[in-house]
Amino acid sequence: MRMTGDTNSKLFLKATKDRIMTTERDKLVSEVTQAIGERRCRDLLDLIAGIEKTKDWKTAVSILMDASDRSYKTPFTIQNKNKKIESLKYREVIFELLSCPGLEPIPETTISLLQNVESKKSFAQASTMFEEYALNQAIEEIRNRNTLFFELPHNHPLYEKHRSLLEERRKEELECLRLSNVEGKINIDQLWATSYGRRALSELGITGFQIDYSDIEVVLSVLQIPQSVKEQLKAGIKKARTVQSTNVGERISNPDYSQLLKSLIEQDTQIIRLQGSRHAVPTLNALLFEALSQYRSSQSSDKYRQIVHCLSDLTLIRSPDSFTTYEILTNLRDLRITTLAISALGNYYHDSATAILIDLLCATRMKWIIQASLEALSNQIKKHPQAKYSIKAAIDSGCKNAGDLEHLIKQYGK
Repeated sequence: MRMTGDTNSKLFLKATKDRIMTTERDKLVSEVTQAIGERRCRDLLDLIAGIEKTKDWKTAVSILMDASDRSYKTPFTIQNKNKKIESLKYREVIFELLSCPGLEPIPETTISLLQNVESKKSFAQASTMFEEYALNQAIEEIRNRNTLFFELPHNHPLYEKHRSLLEERRKEELECLRLSNVEGKINIDQLWATSYGRRALSELGITGFQIDYSDIEVVLSVLQIPQSVKEQLKAGIKKARTVQSTNVGERISNPDYSQLLKSLIEQDTQIIRLQGSRHAVPTLNALLFEALSQYRSSQSSDKYRQIVHCLSDLTLIRSPDSFTTYEILTNLRDLRITTLAISALGNYYHDSATAILIDLLCATRMKWIIQASLEALSNQIKKHPQAKYSIKAAIDSGCKNAGDLEHLIKQYGK
């Protein structure tokens, strides 16, 4: 009987220990998922480093992979719903964590890439291997004339010698481009298939594969290419009897990015929300400013709700690329729109978002703007403690509402 009792006791202790470990792991997965969902890349790095230190790298990468299928809490401005982590947002954050932002369109899935580095001894070794492999794959894709959605940031030393290849391929895309004119309509499917064209068409809010001939000048004016190439494109427009459609995403080897391109062409906000890619920001900006223009004309509740939906979509993606849009919105004379934008901006845990809010607060005497800015800054401080340093700097520089900022700082301690 004593042996049975000892055995039961050991089994009970083991079960208790297993439950504690499971609870601890679930908590870590939730924290990692929330950091990814909110694009808190600095916090994510700290979390992964902490897990590696207390456990090991294999545990850390396992938790990263588990996060791909979890849900996170969305901002209160989006009714505080739980949302499954967006596929391309997850990929973009993982690539940034492992020091290779801009290389995401390579064909391998995010999980398979993480599995490839799971056996490494440390995060540093895994990051080096991940980066080298991703860069080699990206260069191969670019050589094969797949440039869509690839980026080689200027502040990344490994990208420097390859940037000229990317620009050369993008220039070739446009030089080989042949636009057709069918009864006054320009077929732009080939333009969507180029990096510069896709960006320009998205920024202009153009949808579909045809535009009026009269609109081609507007499109060409937005293209970030030499004037000589623009003139060549316009001169090369040929009249045709019928539209010959092409598969615009045929060179994209990653199916998620083919779907992304399709959603941008069709302005499919449902797919955009599911993927959460920063590349959708120009399209969402165009939809937002179109809704804003219509709202200014009618002041209707329906048009205001469209603005709310557009801002919600931008807030879900939470890309720093949105900050220029928020600067415009927060400086409008429409208090209803301004306070809405301020509230949304409080869900970006980024130094630039903090700076926009502080500049706005320090430049106004309007109590509604002051209150909305303080609430947004308060929300930022909870998950972005660095905001306190920016607030203190504003106080020291003589902000006209320094007293309000001092009170805010006291609430969260010095």
